Amino acid sequence: MSNHRQNDKALLPSIAEYRNLDMQLCSWQESLPEKFHFTEGNLKYHQKFAGIQHLAVWLNCHVMWCCSMIILHRGSLAYTNAVYYATAMTDELKTKIQRGLETCYKCADTAIDIFGVMKDVCGHNMVPYIGYLAYVLATFLMASAFSDIDKDGEKCQKGLTILHEFIEAI
Repeated sequence: MSNHRQNDKALLPSIAEYRNLDMQLCSWQESLPEKFHFTEGNLKYHQKFAGIQHLAVWLNCHVMWCCSMIILHRGSLAYTNAVYYATAMTDELKTKIQRGLETCYKCADTAIDIFGVMKDVCGHNMVPYIGYLAYVLATFLMASAFSDIDKDGEKCQKGLTILHEFIEAI
């Protein structure tokens, strides 16, 4: 049961469940009240006024969202080089891949920031599967660092260093 055209060389999921999950994840984040978005200002506010448990839940929720988006869209990473070099790929498919990559990079940037904060403020107040979320982010960063189109090798290295320090701290 495939929704792909037979002549496309590279395929991305276009099944309804995939689109629905993407829509639900985006909707969750977009529907949050402004004070619950992960921003520097909100972080300072929550560090000042929320207890450590509430701060940890807030951070864990956001890192889980970022890693869920990476898991959903990381298939695009396999086609990073193809977007720039392939000639047989449709423009529509290139756009989908680029959109998936942009989502992954944006979520990776945010997740790196969150893991950095969690390392410093959460102690052991983390969800049991936080190690898996760190692994998801690390595998994405490693894969991006070795693509021909390296967005920012220093950023990947910085992220991997933060994750290493985070894992050492827990």
